[in-house]
Amino acid sequence: MFGRRKSLIITILMFMLACPVFADNNGYSRPVSNHQYQEYMSSVREKIDNTWKPYDITETGHTVVVFKIDKNGEIVSTEIRESSGNESFDRCAVEAIRNAAPYGELPAVSNVNNLTIMYKFDSSLAKMDVMKDYLSKSDALFNRDNKQALEYAKLALNEIRGDSSSYFIYARMSKIKRAMGDIEGASKDEAESQRLKAIFDQKRIKAAKLALTDCETPFGYFTLAQAYDIAGEYTLALGAIDKAISMTKLNNSYKRYREEIVEHSKK
Repeated sequence: MFGRRKSLIITILMFMLACPVFADNNGYSRPVSNHQYQEYMSSVREKIDNTWKPYDITETGHTVVVFKIDKNGEIVSTEIRESSGNESFDRCAVEAIRNAAPYGELPAVSNVNNLTIMYKFDSSLAKMDVMKDYLSKSDALFNRDNKQALEYAKLALNEIRGDSSSYFIYARMSKIKRAMGDIEGASKDEAESQRLKAIFDQKRIKAAKLALTDCETPFGYFTLAQAYDIAGEYTLALGAIDKAISMTKLNNSYKRYREEIVEHSKK
């Protein structure tokens, strides 16, 4: 907690996509569409990705590091929030954050004195570009050469096998196999996709809850509501969005999203 000092918390959830959360300690949430903040965080992400060099990229690891920078983009502090259990992997993650600094001055629209960022490192991300290339080739061949499309999908899977974010690759493999007439194989891949997605959804929920432990904001609860909604936990999603609505008068978008959750629950 940061008392009454102005601060900004941004969460980068490096599962498949980055998910920024903007909020200050006064409870006013900033929309993620803010172009200047998006550009700034893209720059932060690029700098960290360029300096992060896992000692052994074949080793599975998951580390969450929380770090704070001042208005000039200089490192103030770093903390390992979730350890991988591997000291060298954790150290590598912290080194990446420190070596990437300074991150540059905060956007001109910012009126905060510091920025806290929660960043997740996964060893599988080191191979993400290769995986994307294989998936692109697989998509291009779908319904043209399904046998080769499936081979590329399998190569993509091998890049991040063991990571719950691979659920969407199993879903694509299921689609290809179904088109090939392999109904049994398609059903197995679909079941595995659903199993991994359930794990991935819980990680998203856990990350949203973790962000709220540092700073409770309307947008933080909105993010949690989204996580519950995606996971199909609609009662909890409604509870979270109701909390967001109660915390601010600027809640029209939250009210509209509440209606969407209700509609999702009826399907």
